[in-house]
Amino acid sequence: MKTILRLVCAGLTSLVLGLGLTSISVAQQSTLKQQIIGTWTLVSVYDVAPDGKKSSDVWGEGVRGSVAYDSSGRFTYMIMSAGRPKHTTITPLTGRTPVGPMIGYFGTYSVNEADKSVTLSIERCTFPNWEGTDRKILLTVKGDQMSQTLAPSPGATVPNIEWVRAK
Repeated sequence: MKTILRLVCAGLTSLVLGLGLTSISVAQQSTLKQQIIGTWTLVSVYDVAPDGKKSSDVWGEGVRGSVAYDSSGRFTYMIMSAGRPKHTTITPLTGRTPVGPMIGYFGTYSVNEADKSVTLSIERCTFPNWEGTDRKILLTVKGDQMSQTLAPSPGATVPNIEWVRAK
């Protein structure tokens, strides 16, 4: 009886491990678009200068942000610094003063699986100069972590943003 029980336990263990390994290999084979779908929370923002030097105080302490990609090809994106000045008005519609360091935009996106890039087509933005433009970003996803950089331009500082999947 103990031998039969051990064989059954061994068989079930093999089955569970096999199913687990199968789900891991399927996750590793998913497309970039499948990997980015969902909501992500900002971990850090830093710039890398053309000489390779890293600046970690781009937005100051307490920066927060979120980006969300849905399966239909729409996205929202926002990063805000802490310590923005409070307005003296009661409603944001009457306050026409600067909001401090922040960026927010939304629109549609497309994924290029070959070069692991995403092109964001911006409909509206807190920085109106970006409205109606496309921004190409490079994304790397490892589990619940996502790294974002802009497509490099010769001699330009490159922003790097780290995200973690929202729980």
